[in-house]
Parts: sequence; C-alpha cells; structure tokens
Amino acid sequence: MRRVLFLAFGRIGRRRRELLDRLVRKEPPTDSAALQEMIRAEAPNEPDDWLAKWDVKKLQAFLVAQAQSGMRSSPRPILKATQTDPAKQVPTENAFGLPLHPKPARTKLKKAWKRIIDRVLPPVTEGEWTLLRDLASGKVTGPEWEIPARRPVAGPKNETAGRLKQQPWDWIPYVVKPIRYVERTNARPRKLMAETAADANGSLPGSQPAKLHNYTARFWRRLYAQVWQLTATMKKKPSGEGWDVKWGSTRLSLSAPAAVHGEFFQGVSKDGTLPQTSVGGQKKSAPRPR
Repeated sequence: MRRVLFLAFGRIGRRRRELLDRLVRKEPPTDSAALQEMIRAEAPNEPDDWLAKWDVKKLQAFLVAQAQSGMRSSPRPILKATQTDPAKQVPTENAFGLPLHPKPARTKLKKAWKRIIDRVLPPVTEGEWTLLRDLASGKVTGPEWEIPARRPVAGPKNETAGRLKQQPWDWIPYVVKPIRYVERTNARPRKLMAETAADANGSLPGSQPAKLHNYTARFWRRLYAQVWQLTATMKKKPSGEGWDVKWGSTRLSLSAPAAVHGEFFQGVSKDGTLPQTSVGGQKKSAPRPR
C-alpha cells in the first residue's frame, strides 16, 4: 500500500515525471512588458538545448528547500545541501590547466543536473497536500479512504457438495519426474495459498496459510503521514520574488504509558533516574560520577 500511495501522489513512477515536467517548465510571459523583459534577459549566445528550457532559478529554490526538509524514508536518493548548485560541480580548467571549453563545460553541467533531478521529489498541488495532511491527522475519514473488507474464503455450501471425489492414482509423474517434485505440496507462493478453503485451513499436508495484514485506521494514518512528510507544495510569494515551499512534517514523540504499565515505572523520575531501593528491598549502589 505504501508503494500504491507513492505512485498516486507522484513520489515514484509516471506521475512523478509529469510533476517534474511541470516544475522545470518556464512560465510564459503574462503581458508584453514581461515578454520584453524575457527577451532582454536571454543571452545572445545561449545554447539551445533542453537545459535552456528549464526554469533553473525555480528548480534551485526547490532543491534548497528539499535539502533542508530533513525527510525520512525517501524513495529517491537523499539530496544534500552541497548538491543544490550543479554549477559548482563543473571544473573551470581541463587536465592541462587551461580554461575549460564552453562545449564540454555545458555537457558536464547537463550531466550534473541529470544526477540531481533524479533525487527530486516534485511538489504537488495545494489541494493534494491539504488532503494528505487531513488524512494523516484523521480529520478526513470515511469508507472511500479505507480498503474494502476482505470477503470470506469461498467454500462448499453443504457437506455433500464439499466431499472430494476419489481420483484414480496418477502414476505417470512418479515415473517421469523426481519424487521430491511430485510430492511437493507448497510449490505455490505463500501469497496465493489463501485462494481455496483447503489451503487457508491448512488441510493440505505441508501447506501453510498466507499471513493477511489487518488494515486498521491507525495503520492508514501512519501510512498517510509517511507520504505527507515526503510531499511539498510550492507557490510564488505575494511579492513576486522568490518561492514559498512548504513540506509536510510529522513530529516523533514518545507516547505516555498506560495505567497497566505503571508498575514498571514506579519511582522513576522524569529525567530517567532510577530509585535507590528496588522493589525487592535490595539497595542499589549510587551511580558513579562520570
């Protein structure tokens, strides 16, 4: 289910590539003044390749925010803060100590961008990010966000219909195949052993029923929280300069012990100091100074 959610929210797979394309694409000018400004900003000898069509400033702003997010369990390689500027990875001199030619310099720069873009988890829309947040916190619930209940294992309607007919002994496999293959009863994968009532009940010798996971509401909240802390939303600041990137955050905190567990914590202070006398009456030695 974790992989299904990663595919649905663009952390891996085809939708991730679609979100990346939207992230690196340059926004078209909104009016004539913006068009003139874009024409003046273009260098006369700028290469006409795929990197020239990327919005490098927008992408670099997102790279810095992702490197500072401190995400956990990312499906992509971790992006470090030292990798957010690919231009610094391009050498300025060749092996002979001479200035690097613009053509190989451009090639090395494109390779550096390809290595970095493989680590990017692109932003989603504001609505998807808010939905993940509400699902992780339990604000949004309902049958449409839960997996359908598993149907009972199919079985015979009555005892007469469920009797197995006596089949004649097939001796040919014992002649043409090794016995260890013929009498092998658990040859199928474990995930397919719950298809029939005989396999699920373990009536076949040597077979074991598959372990079916029980999807609870707590399981779904924790799974949505894992996906949410790997998801971001990105929008332009009201001033028009810069970008506002917001990542999902899940705080790790210890839960308070229940009342039935209180006897294990009797006499222990909040900072974890043990009592000098144990429950059995034996005195504990004072801790040695460090």
